[in-house]
Amino acid sequence: MQEGNANTPLISVSISESSIAAVESKMTSVIKGTLDSGAGRASIAAQAALYHLQSGGNRTRARFCLHACVCLGVSNNDALILSACVELLHNASLIHDDLQDQEKTRHGISSVWSRFSPAIAICAGDLLISGAYALLASISNVRLLPSLMAATHQCVSRAIHGQCDDLDCTDLSQTPFETYARIVKLKSGALLSLPLELALIASENFISLNHARKAAEDFSVGYQIADDLLDIEQDSATGQKPASLNIFFVIQN
Repeated sequence: MQEGNANTPLISVSISESSIAAVESKMTSVIKGTLDSGAGRASIAAQAALYHLQSGGNRTRARFCLHACVCLGVSNNDALILSACVELLHNASLIHDDLQDQEKTRHGISSVWSRFSPAIAICAGDLLISGAYALLASISNVRLLPSLMAATHQCVSRAIHGQCDDLDCTDLSQTPFETYARIVKLKSGALLSLPLELALIASENFISLNHARKAAEDFSVGYQIADDLLDIEQDSATGQKPASLNIFFVIQN
């Protein structure tokens, strides 16, 4: 991963697959470190978490974070730490989402709750969240830890509130677009904003935090619409109906 500074044009930055592999290594290492920390059930939770991480994914949030860190001149190791932190939190939300939505597959294989059990899925997701904070603790500038942890908590909290609102939308055909956008900005926007916020804090560029958050929230609506339409295409092939809020049903209203 090339180093950069705040004046580096975004278009010139290229994130290598070796950088993504290094992020993967940090994620799996922090979870593997818990395999022998307890008896039976704790070990199964770690195995379930690793099973999920190894199932694949685009690592979009890690790429966002690495990109921002390069542009802002954040050190390579700190960039990897922050990127792994964000991905662990995102993947924890996926494990819990699959359970709440009763989705039996992810990335073409059994979801964690379907493969192990609902109880283990909760524990595995919680373990990923714990691992994210453990990684933050290894950041080079400990003076920034309070700000990094506070930003992480705020983004996770917003995502949780968005998920709760999503679960409340039982009649998808009666949900107005304004409600859809508000939920998406919370549920999806929070964890798309976090990569940028952590990179800004690590570079001590606090003045841009609000702008980054607003940009990520607005971007999340378009991002989620594209994802929803892909879900509809996939579900139509199997005859399934989306279990959570989807733009297809919102625009039919």
